[in-house]
Amino acid sequence: MCTVTWWRAADGYELYFNRDELKSRLPGLPPEELVLDGVRYLSPRDADAGGTWLLVNEYGLSVCLINQYPLRRPVPRGPLVSRGCLVRRMADCRSVEEIKNRLRGQDLFSYRPFQIIAVSPDGSDAACGWDGHRLAETDNPHASMPFTSSSYLSEQTVRHRRERFASIVAERGDMSPSDLLAFHREHHVDAGAFSVFMQRDDAETVSLTQVVVRPELITMTYSQKVPGRAEFAAPVSINLQPRIC
Repeated sequence: MCTVTWWRAADGYELYFNRDELKSRLPGLPPEELVLDGVRYLSPRDADAGGTWLLVNEYGLSVCLINQYPLRRPVPRGPLVSRGCLVRRMADCRSVEEIKNRLRGQDLFSYRPFQIIAVSPDGSDAACGWDGHRLAETDNPHASMPFTSSSYLSEQTVRHRRERFASIVAERGDMSPSDLLAFHREHHVDAGAFSVFMQRDDAETVSLTQVVVRPELITMTYSQKVPGRAEFAAPVSINLQPRIC
């Protein structure tokens, strides 16, 4: 359950991520600066399992994860590991290609199905999906946006959100950052769980995160949902100085 999109500029990009979670889970923790093997990165944290759904490091590389709900049942080997911990292990990667190579070399059978999306300021991106049996890569992932998933009526929900996105593109042409932000904030009472900013009895969108990567500065802006209301609280931002390569 989540939705991710991104917009490219000549000197960087902006990425948007809606996190949807069960109401039984603890609220996520806001972004902080952390270090893995000497590489600094920004990331919110899952208070239940300690992992994350999104990070951006000092190389300007963003890595995020959405859960997948395949029709066929995965066959885990051994104890299950939180998918958010896998994202954290990618924090020291310098490129999209390194992300893909790491995933190819991982034993993924301890993870439930997921899709990892990586975006770099050099213009490259990747979407790697694990269905519980094999790892597959999406060609030209930017053209396949939005990446989204839902545990409720999975195929119908994904289709509805993608059709809504396509209708905005058809109406406005190329999506601007403000268009993407508006898309991630969209809440339609009648659509319920189908909305990008979703709400249902057992789950809801709990946060919206924006990552802005430019040569001079990396910023992560995090907005939590206001309890009991279909709106986000005032955002908090944290900055990271890019590493000079």
